[in-house]
Amino acid sequence: MTIYADDHDGILLKARHQSVQVSLDPPERRAAASVGLTIDTNNAVSKIWTCPNRPSFPTYEAQWPAWLIGFQYFGGIEDWTNPLGSFKSRSPVRSSSARPGWVLAADAVIKVDKEWGGGRATAFKNMPPHRNPRGLPEGGNELFMDGSARWIHFERMLFIHSWNTGGARDAYFWQEDLGEDLGTRDLNPIRAAY
Repeated sequence: MTIYADDHDGILLKARHQSVQVSLDPPERRAAASVGLTIDTNNAVSKIWTCPNRPSFPTYEAQWPAWLIGFQYFGGIEDWTNPLGSFKSRSPVRSSSARPGWVLAADAVIKVDKEWGGGRATAFKNMPPHRNPRGLPEGGNELFMDGSARWIHFERMLFIHSWNTGGARDAYFWQEDLGEDLGTRDLNPIRAAY
């Protein structure tokens, strides 16, 4: 993604509607192909856009239309929405203004329709990808703008952003820099919860 941004005036490939972190818009087809996402409407052939625990992704859903990827991707998301409100994001939009510790991608630790493993299989199969014996999330891998990656235990994660709040799509990841508006609030309402 950083190479893509270098070739495009520092602008990162954008998540769907600059909000939906689990998919890309079809108009981004040429841009996505330049970073290894080659999808036709019948077959997803690039596995760099998914977690190995979600091998059926990426996939194309014609009814939306959208390319569903197998993790959360935060490129181009300018605002975060969560149960506390809407806030200017600390997600990478331009490589030149993104900080090294900002999350570019994270495993899809998302509770769908108020249950782990919920939702339609075409979009949410094998989610969360890393589960304990009871089927609850253990945590997830996260990729940061500086190119580093690490495992984050679920107990540290926060519900920082989702395109659909209110129990429909509770998406979790961890990031140290939450910005002044969100970072100074009581975070208990967005802490990871089973």
